[in-house]
Amino acid sequence: MNAKPSPTAQASDRTRLSLDVPPGVLLLLDHCAEVTGQSRTQLVLAALVDQLPAAVERADALRKRVRELEQASQQGRPGGGKR
Repeated sequence: MNAKPSPTAQASDRTRLSLDVPPGVLLLLDHCAEVTGQSRTQLVLAALVDQLPAAVERADALRKRVRELEQASQQGRPGGGKR
């Protein structure tokens, strides 16, 4: 089963993360928090949880491409032979 971690997990189940955001992002977060009644933390956590599968997929694809390039360079083919 592909259950997402709950964005509303207990605070004791979490690790604190410090995040610096540009003023425009903070302004938008404040607006969304006011409209939805959620805290900025809840909004950011929900967005991260929603986007994490795509980020993992990109990271896995990047790792695969790096391995391909490393193997190609060991075989003497510059650029991995792919474009």
